[in-house]
Amino acid sequence: RYEVSWTTEYYYIFWYKQLPRGEMTFLIRQYSEDGNARNGRYSVNFQKADKSISLIISALQLEDSAKYFCALWEWASPHRNWSLKKTGNH
Repeated sequence: RYEVSWTTEYYYIFWYKQLPRGEMTFLIRQYSEDGNARNGRYSVNFQKADKSISLIISALQLEDSAKYFCALWEWASPHRNWSLKKTGNH
């Protein structure tokens, strides 16, 4: 579970998995205005009001043992552009 304090209305949250050699692989993306995202075995439990998101992996496999990263990409209103604001690893 990842809890963040964002200050904008529009944002994306991305989840990545770090592979054994260090490379990052994209898993799933959640947009602030959409319902819970799903991509194959990956889905999210997105609680916009609580400012939290959980990555859910179904049918766990041995290769799912890894470090997972998430990143928040938010709309910076006064500058009217997108910027990466927060990152975390789990």
